[in-house]
Amino acid sequence: LTLHFCCCLFVFCLLPCLSFFFFLLSLMRKEGFLLVVGLEIHARINSLSKAFSRAPVTFAAPPNTHVDLLDSAIPGSYPVFNQRCLDAGVMTSLALNMKISPTLTFDRKHYFYHDLPLGYQITQEHNPIGRNGHLDVILTDDEKRLVGEEEWSQRVSLSRLQLEHDSGKSIHTAPDMTLIDLNRCGIGLMEVVTEPNIHSSAIAIRFVKDIIAILSTLDVCDGNLSEGSLRVDANINVVDQASGKKTPRCEVKNINGLRFLGKAIDFEASRQSEYLCQGREAELQMETRNFDPQSGTTIPLRVKEGNVEYRFMPEPDLPPLAVSDIYIQGIRERMPILPKEKINTIVEQFGISPQQSLLLHDFEGGLTFFENVLAINGGKGVDPSKVAAFIVSDIFSISNTQKVRIDDIVTPQQVHDLMYEVQTDSISLRAAKTILSQLASSPAIKVTDVAKNLDLLQLSDDHALAQLAVKSVASNAKQREKYLKGQEGVVGFFVGQVMNQTGGKANPKRTKELVLQALNEYS
Repeated sequence: LTLHFCCCLFVFCLLPCLSFFFFLLSLMRKEGFLLVVGLEIHARINSLSKAFSRAPVTFAAPPNTHVDLLDSAIPGSYPVFNQRCLDAGVMTSLALNMKISPTLTFDRKHYFYHDLPLGYQITQEHNPIGRNGHLDVILTDDEKRLVGEEEWSQRVSLSRLQLEHDSGKSIHTAPDMTLIDLNRCGIGLMEVVTEPNIHSSAIAIRFVKDIIAILSTLDVCDGNLSEGSLRVDANINVVDQASGKKTPRCEVKNINGLRFLGKAIDFEASRQSEYLCQGREAELQMETRNFDPQSGTTIPLRVKEGNVEYRFMPEPDLPPLAVSDIYIQGIRERMPILPKEKINTIVEQFGISPQQSLLLHDFEGGLTFFENVLAINGGKGVDPSKVAAFIVSDIFSISNTQKVRIDDIVTPQQVHDLMYEVQTDSISLRAAKTILSQLASSPAIKVTDVAKNLDLLQLSDDHALAQLAVKSVASNAKQREKYLKGQEGVVGFFVGQVMNQTGGKANPKRTKELVLQALNEYS
């Protein structure tokens, strides 16, 4: 009986306590771990033809209809470099603060795969177009909380930007059958490689967002992850800062979504940290993995037993290409205003916060819409910060819910009129949200007409409001005495009384002033 009691005590009391202790110990140990992430971004260049052939570039074309002799490796075919790819590479390198190589050379990267008929990829292993750059990513308040940083800008160092061409597409129709579509084979790519100095999934996601914004602004890539215009590889490992032990680097390939990128990094950080906590890091191997969106986990594809020998050699059919300072200056002069410069300009011009400017920029068409609202009547009569807050919190919410562009919901004129009515205390902010739902997709409707029809105009008649304030104060002696004893919070009670009597139409700011006047009559 005593033995049975001891066993029960161990199973039901001591064992859970020990498990919880080791769980806390693992959490404490994980706090000393450093997540190390390096990203490789493959961006498809916007061009009419492929990087080294005359075949046209069109998304979703019928299979194998845009294939040139070079793409299908017909003997005797030669590559001819596309000027558009050079322009895109130089422009992007400048935007990423990189040093441009004065002479470009290309290399052959040899490997065999079904969708690469040449048996090699034309790339820039030894002399990339851009080197040693950086990008200062701007963090939202939510991202700063996730990262645990106070600064709103974090620098990500960049190793290189190289030009290359894409492979074809393998379509696995059955376990024993694979179809090959060579339409994608030969399309120009820019590969942007970061240094391994990203230490959170939030910064990784923000970095990719900012890269997409830059590429879209430059019109060198549309950045569409779902269509494969941009793909991300994440190299991840974890370092125990106390002992110096670290896990082997794992590469998660072809991530095609920002949310998936964050989940892949977080999963790998957790998985590898567990091995470190248990002292089992030696069981891990360098490997390539794939992210499974269904389970939110990464799945091993193949083990990297060592450095792959690609037998790089200079591309004999493409001579070195000189990039002159005059050419670089010409590209620089053609560049549009970059996103970060635009954000800073909006902050300085309109006095809104960097966070508001960033949120407006993150949403497609948000900054332009905001500027169009403020352009009406020179922005007179409206507060830019309140306009920005209203667009971000309310209009973006409708856009996300209905899956439509903000221009299809409401016009800049309607938003200006709406915020003007709020600014002049004609309607409340709560009423403005109600009116917005009525304005949606109806550009001809006027704000004042909706406010009148819905009886949302605020009551600002001082005489009527003063009478209600005096009555409220006089008929609530208990609450009045609390105020007179220093409990200023009860003022809201009296304001609420007046609001209830007016059906919520009383101007709350003016009502509070009149309530205080009535209360002071008793002091």
